[in-house]
Amino acid sequence: MGDSQVINRYSAAATRSSISLKASIGRLASSLVAPGRTAARRRGLVGALLVVMSMGMTVMVVVTTMLVMLMTGVMVMIAAMIVQ
Repeated sequence: MGDSQVINRYSAAATRSSISLKASIGRLASSLVAPGRTAARRRGLVGALLVVMSMGMTVMVVVTTMLVMLMTGVMVMIAAMIVQ
């Protein structure tokens, strides 16, 4: 009699846990298949962040190029003064 009670309790617990697991998987699948407003907001945020980072990299490249050109001009002027 004791064994059958243990088996019944185990079966009931296993059934409940599989139901909750299936519900969790269902919620996860529905969030992946049909993303809601949060995912759209996240995509908008990622796009904006990408634009800002791209512009930041562009500014860094332009500033670096300007510094290289400035240093080249200074070196040419120094070389011209030494030659005279």
